[in-house]
Amino acid sequence: MRKIYLLLIASILLCLSCEKLYEKKTYYKTIGEGYVFDVTDPSDIKPLKGATILVRSFFSGGDDLFGTSPAEEEFTSDENGYYQVRFIKRTHYDKVQSYIFRVRKVPSQPSHYSYNFLESLSIEDIKDKKLITLDTIKIHIKEQ
Repeated sequence: MRKIYLLLIASILLCLSCEKLYEKKTYYKTIGEGYVFDVTDPSDIKPLKGATILVRSFFSGGDDLFGTSPAEEEFTSDENGYYQVRFIKRTHYDKVQSYIFRVRKVPSQPSHYSYNFLESLSIEDIKDKKLITLDTIKIHIKEQ
């Protein structure tokens, strides 16, 4: 009976250590930057402060039984609509193959509101670069 308890405790500790190892991320030195603007009124284009930019990183192996689900990180625009993003290189043993960006939340909209497609990049697009200028995001705010 004592052996079973020791085996159970060892299994739990092993699982917990694997989880922490998996959470370890390394990043490219590359920084992505861009701007978000509210263009609802063409005569009064304003920078969007507090817009949440979602970067979804896709790993080799895909999102299947044996692959890794995409990692997501969020970045926020400042009072000038300016934002910077970082690029995950790997999470533990899984290498990132591509990135997709979108605006997840705009301050004046409900939290579930998303704006699809901002930009898509592969590791070849960012590798060995220090700075990447991303497309300017122009958002038409919809009244709810």
